[in-house]
Amino acid sequence: MTHTIFRDWQVKAYMDGRLTRFCVPVRLLSKQWSIPPARMVGNSFTRDGNLQESIPSPFIPGERVWVKTRWQMGTGPGKKVYPASRMPRAYSPLTLTITACRVVQFAEITDDDAEVCGISGEAHQWATESSTDAPYKSTAKLAYMYNWDSHHKPPYQVDDNPFLWCVDIERYPNGNT
Repeated sequence: MTHTIFRDWQVKAYMDGRLTRFCVPVRLLSKQWSIPPARMVGNSFTRDGNLQESIPSPFIPGERVWVKTRWQMGTGPGKKVYPASRMPRAYSPLTLTITACRVVQFAEITDDDAEVCGISGEAHQWATESSTDAPYKSTAKLAYMYNWDSHHKPPYQVDDNPFLWCVDIERYPNGNT
C-alpha cells in the first residue's frame, strides 16, 4: 500500500464529497522526458512506447492508498503539530481505493478536473482574497493553478507544464473514514 500527502483543504474537500481525484507530479528520469510524446502503457509511463525506459505508476487501480496529513499530539499549550511527511500509518485519517490513474501535462487540466480535485467556490474566494491579481483566479482551473504553485517548486510548477499522475479515488470500505 502506498501513501500520498493531502493538504488541509484537500481533506476538507474529500470529507465534503468534492474531492474524487488528486494529482501529483511524475518524478521524471531526465529533462528529455518532458518532451512529448510520452504516454501511459499499461501501468507505466513511457516515452515512445519503450518500456525499457518506463516509470511504473505508484498508483495501480484496485490498490489502496493511505493519506498523510498535518497532525497533532496532545491538547492545550503542550500540543505538538507535525508535518504530514512525519505521519505514521496508524494515525492516517483516510484510506482510499484507486479506481483509475492517468498521466497528463498540467496544461491539459480543465475546470472540471480542478473541481473533482476539490477546488470549489470557497477556494476561488480564498485565492482571490490572498492575491492582488484577483482576475487570475476567476475559474476553478486558475484557482487550482494558483494553489498548485503555492505548494510546488520548479520543475513542478504550472509554468513548467509538468506531467502529473491524475488518480481517481473512492472511499475504501472498511477502511478509515
